[in-house]
Amino acid sequence: MKRGDRVAKAAIEFESQDGILAGFHLVGFTVCDDEAKGLFVLFPASIRNGSLDSGPEGDKRSKTFFFLRPASNEILDRLETAILDVYEDMIGSKKAS
Repeated sequence: MKRGDRVAKAAIEFESQDGILAGFHLVGFTVCDDEAKGLFVLFPASIRNGSLDSGPEGDKRSKTFFFLRPASNEILDRLETAILDVYEDMIGSKKAS
């Protein structure tokens, strides 16, 4: 799991043209900043307490249930980029690419 300093919370607001989801907000996104990684987004998830999963070295850790399940990493990357673009526009510190 990625770690970093939390700098903002974000939500996606569905507009009138978004069909059945119009008027809903998808909450639980967190924008984080890490000295080594830069800005990144933690996506809405729930950690199931009491049920542990074994990691690669046999270590025990909580199971995480992600509310968004993309068909590909590319789709998830596009969503993260869109959230970070809005965040950077709002704080006025758009990074030079």
